[in-house]
Amino acid sequence: MANWESFTRLRDDDPYHAWMMHRRRSESAARGTIPDPGPVCPIIIEALGNAFRDKGEDGPAPTFDDLRGSLEFIRELFNSERLFMSAFDEAHLDRSLNEIDGLSGELNETHDYFRYYLVYDFEDDIFPVPKEDWSKYFSFKYIGAGITDIVRGDRTIQRPPAASPNFDVALTVIDDSFAFLNEEFVHRAPIRGGGVSYKWQFEEIWIQEYEPMFGSFVFNGFRLGNSAVGNGLTNPHGRSDFNLYRDAYRAIDGRDYIPLSLGATSHQQLAFLESHGTHVTSRAMRVFDECNDHGLNLSLTGVALPVQVTENTSGSTLGSYVLAGIRQAMMWNDQYYRKVDSDEVKEVPLVVNFSYGILAGMKDGTSKLNCAISAMIDARNNFLQRRPTALVVPMGNSFDTRSVAEDTLAPGGDPLELDWVVLPDDRTSSFIEVYAYSRGDADLAFEFAPPAGEVDPLTVSTAKKGKDYKTYVWKRDVREEKGEEVYRHAAEWSEWAPEKDSRWKRRVLIALGPTQTFDPAVGDVPHGRWKLRITNASDEDVEILAMVQRDDTPGSYPERGKQSFFDHPDAWQEGASDYDATYFPKSGNYTRLGGPVAYDKTASSFAAIDSKHVFVVGAAKGEHGDGIDPTTGQTDLPIAFEESYYTAKGPRREGKSSCNDGPDYSGLADRSDTSLGIYAAGTYSNIDITLGGSSVAAPELAGLCAAEPKLIVLGTDYFTYYNNTNPAPIKPPDSRFGLIKEAIK
Repeated sequence: MANWESFTRLRDDDPYHAWMMHRRRSESAARGTIPDPGPVCPIIIEALGNAFRDKGEDGPAPTFDDLRGSLEFIRELFNSERLFMSAFDEAHLDRSLNEIDGLSGELNETHDYFRYYLVYDFEDDIFPVPKEDWSKYFSFKYIGAGITDIVRGDRTIQRPPAASPNFDVALTVIDDSFAFLNEEFVHRAPIRGGGVSYKWQFEEIWIQEYEPMFGSFVFNGFRLGNSAVGNGLTNPHGRSDFNLYRDAYRAIDGRDYIPLSLGATSHQQLAFLESHGTHVTSRAMRVFDECNDHGLNLSLTGVALPVQVTENTSGSTLGSYVLAGIRQAMMWNDQYYRKVDSDEVKEVPLVVNFSYGILAGMKDGTSKLNCAISAMIDARNNFLQRRPTALVVPMGNSFDTRSVAEDTLAPGGDPLELDWVVLPDDRTSSFIEVYAYSRGDADLAFEFAPPAGEVDPLTVSTAKKGKDYKTYVWKRDVREEKGEEVYRHAAEWSEWAPEKDSRWKRRVLIALGPTQTFDPAVGDVPHGRWKLRITNASDEDVEILAMVQRDDTPGSYPERGKQSFFDHPDAWQEGASDYDATYFPKSGNYTRLGGPVAYDKTASSFAAIDSKHVFVVGAAKGEHGDGIDPTTGQTDLPIAFEESYYTAKGPRREGKSSCNDGPDYSGLADRSDTSLGIYAAGTYSNIDITLGGSSVAAPELAGLCAAEPKLIVLGTDYFTYYNNTNPAPIKPPDSRFGLIKEAIK
């Protein structure tokens, strides 16, 4: 049998990205095609870098001259092709330099986000040690996973259109796709004297993955505006949806792009009756239209993430793109600010809906991605010239996924023993994250054994005193070829330093390759019950939190991932129903999950973002499945009265007593116990479909924020007080339901 081997990891910034780099390198070697110099990483950089100091800290505050010097240095790097950037960001850089031209003195928060750019650099230039010292001018805020198919070539800068001066509030939806020619997003009005006028509800959509034919410089996506959709809105010749979308893409660069091809091997965003982003946007717009009592004029924009990002539900490829999407929403919103008179600037509050969630992660608010998101959101809300901005995210749907286990291990006591059930025919990687806390060093001993005898069990201890973190790998089919070791990278155990300011003392990632692959260069693993045993090796009690990462397949995507889960002998008890325990949680007659497997701490990692301007929304079900209120006879949405059976449970931030135990708000996700999902627009015009989950509940609150901008301005403080008009006292949110919509009236 094979053994686990000590391994020197190639990246030391993120466990998932390191795992991806290790596998990519070994698979490329097995194919004899190691790229030189390798793939590129999408990176959010922050101008001024380590030289930036906030007011109140030691040292002088940065000036506009400092920022200008930093941006000019970045511009020179792009001109010399030592870094790469998209045309979007080149336009953003030029605009930033123009905006601060002639300004002097101390830099203020109004121009803070001018410091953020999405760029690309070769992975081998960054890891294991950066080849350039640019820290005086900028720092790497977030480094994404290496990508092998980035397009490079000539630069063609797309300038933003002239901004409408009439918007009162703005909504940006970041999601997987938008059926942008759907009737839901077209406003028709009769013209005096005959005829009809057409207005597209979207101002713009940024489709991040589409590479226009402008040569081969890095070009991440394109902007879709009114000029590209004009014929699709009027459709004078009665063309099909298929041809209308093809014409819209052809208007960009002359190509025939077919977004509806069922013969393609990758996901086709508009080839199915349902498309997630379309449904979410439709839901938000319908709630806004229903609740817009102030007659507000809404700006609607969208950011469509790359397919590779959305089909990878672990979130390991998401970070750079969602940060760029949030920043783009802010750039759009900035166009709407204008002076009403010499002293006053009209305020146009912005709400961003991001209906994504992942199961595992540093749920104490300290993950790099969560910190970067909260910093961008809080920076705008703290401007000297305030620009109110809110983000809405879902709580998650993992209540009964058996994705969480927790225990407190006594010194010399019983270990934590878990079965990790990894399913057959899983074409994606599977992950466990383990965190530990104690007043001391939280030393642990791990035993990890496969269900079959292809590899010996791994026995390893955590690093002493938090130093010399280890990585062990299972190499399959090792051989020598031309003096080089060639193998398939099948599994990995690695210890990592917890993030800065984290409460955790230990952080471990266990990663497995797919259980099914048709590629002879890809390391696969046996399916079944992998055994995990964790023992306390210290002289203090140690808290353990273990989480299985999300690995399912989104709806309408080709089947790839299959969700693994924990199991334990005490997790099931005789007579317990798989449904009753959630619908009758207070009966006391049985316990569905017991032992270390838990419902608790099943909230999405994004629910831990630490900002009062980030709303977390849980999923609730209605009391009346037909959508009619028998008291009033109204046919509006049914009243949310109880949590949906799947909605996740808090707390949202581990170890933070000040954090809400559950969501801030529960939006409608299911009409009743038997009528699941909520109706909103499907992909094709004049079709409604039902989708459920907290990702569908989230846009209800996003629509309410747009209709009542005070929600955006005050953030979660709105639920505590707003002119003393909310019900008093408001019941604190519980671990699953949060606040009901009566709190927003």
